Amino acid sequence: MHTSSNFERMDGRASSTPASHAPGRDPAGGTGSASEALVAASHVPLLVHVAAAESTNELARDLHRDARIDTPHLTLVVADHQTAGRGRLGRHWESPAGRSLTASVLLRVPATPGLRSALPWFALAAALAARDAVARRLTPLGRAVGVKWPNDVVVDGTRKVAGLLAEILEPTGTDLWMVIGLGVNVAMTSAERPTPVATSLSLEGDEDAASDPARVVDSLLCDWVDALAVRAEALVDHDGDAVAAGVHAEISESCVTVGRQVSVRRPDDAGRSTPRSAGVGRATPGSPPTSPSLLTGTATAIGPDGALLVRPPGGATVAVTTGDVEMVAPT
Repeated sequence: MHTSSNFERMDGRASSTPASHAPGRDPAGGTGSASEALVAASHVPLLVHVAAAESTNELARDLHRDARIDTPHLTLVVADHQTAGRGRLGRHWESPAGRSLTASVLLRVPATPGLRSALPWFALAAALAARDAVARRLTPLGRAVGVKWPNDVVVDGTRKVAGLLAEILEPTGTDLWMVIGLGVNVAMTSAERPTPVATSLSLEGDEDAASDPARVVDSLLCDWVDALAVRAEALVDHDGDAVAAGVHAEISESCVTVGRQVSVRRPDDAGRSTPRSAGVGRATPGSPPTSPSLLTGTATAIGPDGALLVRPPGGATVAVTTGDVEMVAPT
């Protein structure tokens, strides 16, 4: 396994120097938490750690495109501070320096017909893995941790503690590639919450997250990548059949959206010949959003393709493949 912890963005390119063998610190003077211990304890074959990045997804994509750099399956890119991160539907997301997890992982998927159509399930698998990592810390504190479709991790059904963004990269040879970014609020304070429903591990009572966020970030990263690697391997082994791989049952059980009244603001799909993958976008920064349309109804299930099935009042069930989902409080 190889670790590189001193990468700098220069004119859109990446350069590297070997990492120090002292875990937990960037030899270039950064204060990052990502360490060789993380690599040794997980499935990560290559760790790229930077003090700051505009977007870990974009940095991972740049490294993947660079012919000089070998970025194998499960390459992990970690930033202590993300300044221009993107959430779903083009939202801006900035992480407090040193008090949050911001990372992206590269996934290689064989380009079989079954797996090509199953890419949304890898995004959902990543959300489940993030749920596992957060639940390991919060479940002992009496918190219920679940997935809000398609890729948010929430506490007690409503409070968002983590979010993910999955993007499809250019295929190479016989392989498909994805980058999946994860952001976890580790030690965010109440005053720093961007919305009333945002929360953090420390706000939920995780004392270690408040006192030693760097160590907690390491632990979360190990747990996330390991849980994702197992589910990704199962999906590949079953050629994208999420039911046979067990991922469909897991997301159906842990998804807090299912069974709730929801309001879904969707991009206008008029004229599309191919439905967009659930929770997965193409890596095309700067693309203008299309006009939204609104759907309300009951979220009844997760479909076989990972779509959220919504039944509007008096209407036929609609398979939602992308959109901004809000759960409506009972009246």
